[in-house]
Amino acid sequence: MTSKTIVLLEAADTMFADSFDPCPWFEDLNAPADQLMSSFRQTLELQRHGAGSNFGYADGHVRTIPISTIEAWARRHHNFALRNHGEVRE
Repeated sequence: MTSKTIVLLEAADTMFADSFDPCPWFEDLNAPADQLMSSFRQTLELQRHGAGSNFGYADGHVRTIPISTIEAWARRHHNFALRNHGEVRE
């Protein structure tokens, strides 16, 4: 479903590539949430717009995702980078 598939993320200011592979984030299924958040922060700008970051979806809409939601995803090991799994779950 294109309305749930994230295709664009805001890169961290330290990123110098125009693309990245999010798969390594979730290779270790036992990684603690703080380790996942550290990996996210190395790649993504999670608070560019106050307490959140813009995520672009395959259907063309953009949503600002609060960092609290991203932290919740990390605690649940929710791989938001997979097709159809990018929906915001509170």
